[in-house]
Amino acid sequence: MTPREKAQELMLKYYNRIEHKLSIDYIGHDWDISKECALIAVDELIKESEINHLFLNAGVSIYYWQEVKKEIEAL
Repeated sequence: MTPREKAQELMLKYYNRIEHKLSIDYIGHDWDISKECALIAVDELIKESEINHLFLNAGVSIYYWQEVKKEIEAL
């Protein structure tokens, strides 16, 4: 999955969940809230990837998640 596809997948997952939970007053803010949630999740994945890379030499791609973050920010 490309970083763009992953960014879109994360955004849509959050968007669909939030859309059903918020009251009618906040409908216009669904996308912004989804974006914030997706960025929080990706920041956590980047942080964990950095820790795993430093201490476990794991093959986790920090670069991939950084690219996903850029794609989310561009949405």
